Parts: sequence; structure tokens; C-alpha cells
Amino acid sequence: MKSIKLFLIAAITVCTISLAQAQIHLPPPPPHPPHPPLPHIHLRLRRPPPPPRGPVARRHVVRRHYYYRHGVRHYRTY
Repeated sequence: MKSIKLFLIAAITVCTISLAQAQIHLPPPPPHPPHPPLPHIHLRLRRPPPPPRGPVARRHVVRRHYYYRHGVRHYRTY
């Protein structure tokens, strides 16, 4: 009975070691296809950006015309 258990344990260890060796020697994965070139970012900065709005609660908000971009009016609140 002991010899059968020893044989089974030996067979299981040999199988696991051989499987581990087979997994280690896998071929490398194929290379990824090259990605398309990234577009150039062109910012149309006519004037500096508006100052950041603070946490101050405004009682009166004035909406003034700021600039045109692509034929669309953009507003700024003061």
C-alpha cells in the first residue's frame, strides 16, 4: 500500500514539474500592431484663460460676451 502511495505521489510530482517546464518555455506573444500617429494638439489661444472661479458665492452674475469661436458665441460670467 505504501509503495502505491509513493508511486502516485512521484507520478503527480513528475507530471506537475513537466507541465510547469512546458509552460515556462512557451513562445513569446506576437508583437502588437503599431498604433496610428497621435494628432497634434493645436490650441487657438487668443487671450489668456479666465481666472479660476473661487468658492465665493456671487449675488449678481454678469454674463458678458467674451469671444467667438467657429461662429459660436462663448460667454464669461463676472
